[in-house]
Amino acid sequence: MAFENWRIGGKLTVLVGVVLTGLVIVGGAGVYSLRSAHKGIVEIVTADRRAELGNEINQGVLIINRAEYRISSLPEQAQAAIQIMEEQRVLVPKLIDELYAISTSDAEGSRMVGEIDRKYRAYLVEVDDTLSKLRGLNNNFSDPTGRQLLFTSVATSRAEADEAFVALRNYTAYAMRYAEAVTQLNMALTSTMMFVMIFGSVFVIILGSLIGWLIASRGISGPIGMSVARLKALADGDTDSPIYGAGRKDEIGDIGNTMSAFRDTIVANRAAAAAEAEALRVREARGVRLAELTQAFDANIA
Repeated sequence: MAFENWRIGGKLTVLVGVVLTGLVIVGGAGVYSLRSAHKGIVEIVTADRRAELGNEINQGVLIINRAEYRISSLPEQAQAAIQIMEEQRVLVPKLIDELYAISTSDAEGSRMVGEIDRKYRAYLVEVDDTLSKLRGLNNNFSDPTGRQLLFTSVATSRAEADEAFVALRNYTAYAMRYAEAVTQLNMALTSTMMFVMIFGSVFVIILGSLIGWLIASRGISGPIGMSVARLKALADGDTDSPIYGAGRKDEIGDIGNTMSAFRDTIVANRAAAAAEAEALRVREARGVRLAELTQAFDANIA
């Protein structure tokens, strides 16, 4: 069925359907944008947390290393240093585990965390050797041989600590670069989605307006205007021009068919009036002739 034969309700339904479809598309883009923004925020927070954890682990290893130096320089105060050291030895593995957990989606980050873990464990082996040397002193802190072994152990341990520090610094720098990249990516994504939503909204408005104008001008107001013009012409007595819309299946067709019936009635009434006038003329002419014949007859008799 041609579009012009659709009922007005159907045409308006098409317009509403187009507008609603556009709104659904724009709304879907908005929902996707919100989800992407939320995901981006989570990624940014996670990336910042990774850099923060790298610094915290570095600080924990540094505290252990300083406590180790304190043991070698002041073995008589070793218990306080050991207590500080043990607190960090409990904390640092937890921080590394957390770092592992939030780095699973990043292969390079996970590899670097694994490197940190290996370096830290290697350092702890040297720390344990330092504590073993301390216990070997048997509280005889004036034993020069034992003190020298303790100093040597701490120096060896420092080399392992330095490797752990290097791994931590590399990871922290990487995490900061990663956080910056994630931030830039999400800012670009947000800008793109905002553009899509704005462009989509404008497009839907323009498309809806265009379709609405086409439906109104060609399917509703235009045909109605032409029907009204033909109706005025019919009221003025024009029964010869064709009736606009006759034969259509929509409301304009209903109006056209009604005008056709009205025109046919006018034409029939005109024909009937003309026939009656002709019959009256014939009767009048016949009466005149009859009167003339009667007068002639009367004259002949006289």
